[in-house]
Amino acid sequence: MLRRHYRWLVLIPIIAWALYDWRYNQLVKEVLPHSKANTLTAHTTTTDSASSKRITPAQQATKTDSKHSLAAKPTSPQSQAQKFQAWFDNEADNVDRIGDDSLHAERRLKKVAAQLNRTSINYLLSTATNPSAAANQQVMAVYLLTLSGSQALHELADIASSPLPEGEVTQPDSLTETSKMQSKALRVMAIDSLAEQAKRDVAALNQLKKAIATISDPYLRAYARKKLANLKR
Repeated sequence: MLRRHYRWLVLIPIIAWALYDWRYNQLVKEVLPHSKANTLTAHTTTTDSASSKRITPAQQATKTDSKHSLAAKPTSPQSQAQKFQAWFDNEADNVDRIGDDSLHAERRLKKVAAQLNRTSINYLLSTATNPSAAANQQVMAVYLLTLSGSQALHELADIASSPLPEGEVTQPDSLTETSKMQSKALRVMAIDSLAEQAKRDVAALNQLKKAIATISDPYLRAYARKKLANLKR
């Protein structure tokens, strides 16, 4: 099982990079002009109001007491979700730097996946099936769900049967073709995980059957059926 997950972790940077690099460059083109203007405005505002932001010793003491008081409060579910999302974004952004440390990274991520709560699982499902999400985030989301065991079987089935991005492939190596190839790879990951878990878990077997009944893409449906047939041998 560990080797199967290891294979997917090695492939994550390869699957994700094609769309990630394109989307990143598009984002820079759209955001950079506004960012420069905002930076200039922020610098001017900061300079003009610097004197008004000086903190007296009394104010600093009050601020310190407030900080310690806040730290003493238990973490709210919302802040826990925000922390997980921040952690996830960092992991996804650095996935192409794993390199030779893939096996260690898988073990580390598996520990995190085993402790996922329902909010985090729903967030991963939403990311994995969101066509606007960055490619590396989608792949990392599916990968974490495959490591989550029985608690994410329903979500894996949803991913496996989710519709592929719309758009007709007009030429080889186009963005549309790359997007569809990546989307199919994500669904294959989910199908593989369900099939592997179905060897020892009836619930996983039922979710695989459920996915097969609702998969619309002919290739993915045939692939899932082959996985199911292999289980019966």
